[in-house]
Amino acid sequence: MSIEKTKTNLQELIADDTNRVVALSGKWGTGKSYLWDSIKASNADEAVREALYVSLFGIKDISQLKIKLVQSAMTYSEGKSKIKQRVLDAWKLAEKGLKFINLKNSPSLDELALMAVPKMLNETFIVIDDIERKHRDLDVRQIMGFIDEYTKIHKARFLLILNSDELEDREAWETLREKSIDHELALETTREEAFEIAIKNYPSAYSKSIKDAARICSITNIRIIQKIIRVVNRLLSGHPSLNEEVLNRIIPSTVLLGAIHYKGMQDGPDFTYLQQFNSTLYLMEKHRKKSENREETDRDKLESKWAVILNELNIRETDEYEAEVISFLQSGLLETANIKTIFDRYVAEGEAFAAQQQCRDFFDKELWHPDLDEKDLLIEAQSLLPNVVWLDPYMLTALHQSLCNIGDGKEIADRMLEDWLANYRAKQDSTQKGRFDFDGILRRELHPAIADEFEARKAAANPLPSLLEVCVDVIKNSGWGDLEETAMRNSTLQQYEDEIRKLSGKDLQTFMIKSMEFYVNRATYEKHFAPAMQNFLMACRAICQKNDNPRRTQLIRKVFRNSNIEAELDGIQEAEAAQLPPSA
Repeated sequence: MSIEKTKTNLQELIADDTNRVVALSGKWGTGKSYLWDSIKASNADEAVREALYVSLFGIKDISQLKIKLVQSAMTYSEGKSKIKQRVLDAWKLAEKGLKFINLKNSPSLDELALMAVPKMLNETFIVIDDIERKHRDLDVRQIMGFIDEYTKIHKARFLLILNSDELEDREAWETLREKSIDHELALETTREEAFEIAIKNYPSAYSKSIKDAARICSITNIRIIQKIIRVVNRLLSGHPSLNEEVLNRIIPSTVLLGAIHYKGMQDGPDFTYLQQFNSTLYLMEKHRKKSENREETDRDKLESKWAVILNELNIRETDEYEAEVISFLQSGLLETANIKTIFDRYVAEGEAFAAQQQCRDFFDKELWHPDLDEKDLLIEAQSLLPNVVWLDPYMLTALHQSLCNIGDGKEIADRMLEDWLANYRAKQDSTQKGRFDFDGILRRELHPAIADEFEARKAAANPLPSLLEVCVDVIKNSGWGDLEETAMRNSTLQQYEDEIRKLSGKDLQTFMIKSMEFYVNRATYEKHFAPAMQNFLMACRAICQKNDNPRRTQLIRKVFRNSNIEAELDGIQEAEAAQLPPSA
């Protein structure tokens, strides 16, 4: 039942004083306490307006509960009210009673409070909240006994507020519900109601966009919506002039990430899925599975549900902005400089947003408009050519794949790829840093030509060590890394020969001895360094055969002789192996 309907019904139930105990249940964050506060503030009955409120959170026994109710009553100690007079009368009566019982000692405040409770709560309206959060030492049956005593003897009335899904002792609660509760209402707040309540406490200049995204994510928890509003306000603080296109890029994604982090969605996606998401690649993969008649798994069904949500939020792919928001949500630390850089780039790339939207429109037409023929789609693709440089590499990859499946679309697709790569190289080669510095962390599919270009740029920025440097690094670190392994795998016979010829002294000694160690133990190093060991042997053999520097030849032979494999320089072992008869 929505908040408005529940409010009307609850008001009617409270107005009927034959309902001694009413329960209001609902999930956490759906506005139960908010609903009560609104009824209390506007109620014509003074007893309801002056109701005593107590939360059972952490309360261990009925004595603590009674003291909390006394403390609640003391809030009415100013002004003229029935509860004020009742508090004063009860306090005086309790004080006299305790002095009569024990004349030697002055009564404690707690003793006074407990003695005053029956008189103070007589004909009082009492609200007990957070029943499911009570201390484990406080049994539901004790609460039931308290309610039973004060409704029958002291004519008190009760409103119980709880999340019945979180009750530990459900059997005892069912007994309480059956024997003590006159009527129960279940609150089911709508998405719209939850947002309207949340935005009152935390206003935002971006309320409409947040509301639309929260509705799509089906968030009904008021507290979670409030947290999301605060996240959006914090991220956008200091950026009041962002245009609509940029806000449409930022806010839906932020709301979704907040809903994931604060667990505001039932069976929602996780951060990993969102960071890797690309709508076109997803749909292509889904089509492929269907064409292969693969049975739909539970995970496939979940991803279909998530894809619908992302489509409604207009999220087609993600980038470093999502990574920054996730980091903020998880750590609480906002990298304002990084956020500013991203926003500044978004603003500067207004053309990029237009191009990306144009690309998304093409994907929608290609996938969801079978009434368009291939000629129409190719005309649409032609219009994308001038703006293709603004697409990110993943979107371009998806666009290239899509066009290659349309008649003569491959020619247009290849032109797009060439233009994009030319623009990327120009930006990388200029003093301006290139727009795309992807390191593969999201592990989404890239066109091989783009992947090769990125690898080439990475290699240029991180040149491979020389063969001598590999030997020195392995000795120094007692191991090797990716760069060393790549250098050895990419080595050639000519590189080895050049290295041996140009080195001398300590460098030559280090290189020859370590390279010989690699060769002698090649069974161990083969899977990491092949074909480096064979290249070393062949280079040494070539130098010895040429013998253009006899002293260098003698040095090489001595190193091989010391390892008892000098014969391999002359190919003797290989020749002998070739003459052996085949094994039976």
